[in-house]
Amino acid sequence: RARRVPPAVARPTTRRRRARAVAAVAAAPVAVRGAATPPVYRLLGVFATEDTDGWLYPYASEWRSAYRIACEIANEHAAFSAFTLQCDTVPIKTMASDAEVASAMAAALATTGPPIVGVVGAALPNATRAVYEAVRAAGLPVVSYAASTAEFDDRTRYPNLLRTTAPDAVQGRALADIATHYKFRSVATLVPALSAGAEHVVSQFVSAAPSDVVEVLAQRTFASPLNASADVVPALRAIKASGAQAVMLACFGADCERVLHAASSLGMTGRGWAWFGPSAFTVYSSGSTVSSADAAVRDAMQGVIGVEPRSCHGATCDALEARWRLKDAAEYPGAAHVGERPSLFTGEVYDAVHTFGHGIKSVLAGGAAAPTDAAALNAALAADVRVF
Repeated sequence: RARRVPPAVARPTTRRRRARAVAAVAAAPVAVRGAATPPVYRLLGVFATEDTDGWLYPYASEWRSAYRIACEIANEHAAFSAFTLQCDTVPIKTMASDAEVASAMAAALATTGPPIVGVVGAALPNATRAVYEAVRAAGLPVVSYAASTAEFDDRTRYPNLLRTTAPDAVQGRALADIATHYKFRSVATLVPALSAGAEHVVSQFVSAAPSDVVEVLAQRTFASPLNASADVVPALRAIKASGAQAVMLACFGADCERVLHAASSLGMTGRGWAWFGPSAFTVYSSGSTVSSADAAVRDAMQGVIGVEPRSCHGATCDALEARWRLKDAAEYPGAAHVGERPSLFTGEVYDAVHTFGHGIKSVLAGGAAAPTDAAALNAALAADVRVF
């Protein structure tokens, strides 16, 4: 569906909205805990705190806020009254190397405190893979809120990994529906080379698109990240020469700007051309491209369509937003403070925290582990993830 760009001007929170927020928080179910102190279990939330490319950190800061608030709500919920969650944060760079992620996770695992029962994160596939490998020996379940790559569909290789976001296979089929609906009769695909996730989106798109409506004339790749030694122009010229006039593009951050700038210089944007793509293009890139200082990039981004995860909605998200608006905006940054809906994947972060809450509740209620037996609890939670 069409990507909606949020308005640039923030809308102040009204007195009426604040009153509704207080009422919603008051109406949320609250646990009545007994005199005995319930056991405390620790989660590790992995979020980006440094960003050299300018496209992920604004989302990550909001996801981190949602993680902390979701933990608060879980600890007040009657369903989880038999235990308390302590939600710690593990900061990593947006484009952290595997070694940097491993080092951060090792330091977190070595800290003293309540037993660690699982990990929430990460966002990007490479970081999620590194996080999983870092905690594999400990047998900890990992719930990613944004990593959609097809690699993680392999339950043999990643038995303790669960995701609360839709996998790439779903996006490929949805993009085929978009191309069919808009009658994109001559299509080309352009994705980063050596990206298993992007390649899977393409394969699903090609197999799902009806050949009598959509003809895929070219499939091209480019070296990512794009820089002085990595040029996308040859791939774009090949696409133009093929006769394709609709391009399915998968890219991240600054790469999207460079691709669109090059496409504009080759006369491949505007009237007669259509650009569409998966969430890697529409979600992570729309903010940076629409606000780009490059006028050609801004113009090229207008009218781009694609898929994105459904934004947080419903009574649960209303309660999350209500509590969020009562928080200090500097300590808990997020769109809720300016009257906007939280960013994409915020609901998935909330779900990841509560997935652990429901898992722990189920394990304890079923007698699979004693409340004080952390090793047995971890094993039982991992078993739950494997059959989820």
